[in-house]
Amino acid sequence: MTPEEKEEFELVAKACGMEDWRFNEYSQCFCHYNTKMQSWYHDSFGDHIEWNPLKDDGDAFRLAVVLHFLVDTSTSIKRVGLMAENGTLDKWLFHYNDLDAESPYAATRLAIWRAAVTYARSLK
Repeated sequence: MTPEEKEEFELVAKACGMEDWRFNEYSQCFCHYNTKMQSWYHDSFGDHIEWNPLKDDGDAFRLAVVLHFLVDTSTSIKRVGLMAENGTLDKWLFHYNDLDAESPYAATRLAIWRAAVTYARSLK
């Protein structure tokens, strides 16, 4: 993960109120961190609990819900559009991404991610 990508994850996590999530250098991903215990949370299989909206549909969906995004996919024009309120009612973010026939889910996750990064940067 590049320093720029890491910064984007930190900004978006902060915008979502995810204070207990940290970048895990070993796993090279964002994982749930227990600040009281100073250790990483693990699932029932002993794996780190990771957060990556670029790769996980559920994480992307929760990100869109938390940030109040309106997501619209259109197979007829092969695009995904995303609209997000940007702080005030008169400012809206619009993002479009071409739907890949091979992976419309990845295209939708990417559109959500790009809007989330733009939104998070607007809060700085």
